[in-house]
Amino acid sequence: METTIITRGTRVQIINYSPFRGLIGTIQMVDTIQVADNPYNFYQVVLEASQLTEPLWLEKDELIVIPDSSREM
Repeated sequence: METTIITRGTRVQIINYSPFRGLIGTIQMVDTIQVADNPYNFYQVVLEASQLTEPLWLEKDELIVIPDSSREM
């Protein structure tokens, strides 16, 4: 099973059910753990416009990638 990894520097929006839902941030670090044959990717996200000073660790299912509008031109 091939897993797509979101790269460092990518802007994402949080979609999980938490107080951070809807906030936007940038991937700072990626960590992968292997459980049996399944890799699990965790992303350290630095939030924008938040009073939270520490980055959050989130799973891929809790994030969506925000398209880079500069690439569309």
